[in-house]
Amino acid sequence: MFPALCWHHAGIKSRIETRVIATVYSSPVTHYTSEVVSFWVTPYEPVSTTLYIIGDASPNGWRADNAIALTPDADDPTLFVYKGSLSTGSFKFITTLGQFLPSYQRGSDDSHIVYRTSDSQPDDKFTISESAMYKITVSLLDLTITIAKLDLPPYDHIYMVGDASPNGWDISNATELTQNPDNPYLFTYSGVMKPGDFKFPVNRNSDWGQDMYMKTSDSTMYLHHGGNADDSKWSIAKKGHYIITLNLMDNTISIKRTKLFM
Repeated sequence: MFPALCWHHAGIKSRIETRVIATVYSSPVTHYTSEVVSFWVTPYEPVSTTLYIIGDASPNGWRADNAIALTPDADDPTLFVYKGSLSTGSFKFITTLGQFLPSYQRGSDDSHIVYRTSDSQPDDKFTISESAMYKITVSLLDLTITIAKLDLPPYDHIYMVGDASPNGWDISNATELTQNPDNPYLFTYSGVMKPGDFKFPVNRNSDWGQDMYMKTSDSTMYLHHGGNADDSKWSIAKKGHYIITLNLMDNTISIKRTKLFM
């Protein structure tokens, strides 16, 4: 079968003509040529084998060299999945770590993406209005996307920094709280606290541009958005052994100084 050879542009429907020419090595040798058959095809550009999420809604922000990779589907390499925390803000996708182009943006609606190769093209992004755990599924072949909120806390890890905490203000070595295995919304620290201030970042990134849980009152907290100027902290007045519990379901905090006996 020999199709007509010509150049075709991605996304443009083209007509192909073909016929079968056969030689049967029998005795005697016979030849066969079929009628011409025509059909229409629409070619597409090869899709990327990698995809990364980037934006102030994503845990690693707008740094293209630190973007988070989506996981390709084992059976369909054009399908990518992200499952993790997203905070209020916007996001899009890049195909190459460290490069802002090419990228995939918000298309005609929240269910579609569009391929972007130039800064002159629209830079529309997807928006997250509520911090939570999400599952995002992207099809580069169909140019579709689904964004589903999961019934899980927005973060799997919570850390503590401050001169009141064991490791001080060394955020790259921040003290990790323990997540309750029966209630993933609860995070607890049990140990010695010193006089001073403290707050709770959601990762150990040393650039300090990440989300943190900060003080609203002695018993309530709010999610500080990475990069904002607000910096409200709790304070410890007396050194001792404390049990501190954060509840991400209702943004409450319990700080109890315990008495030890021997």
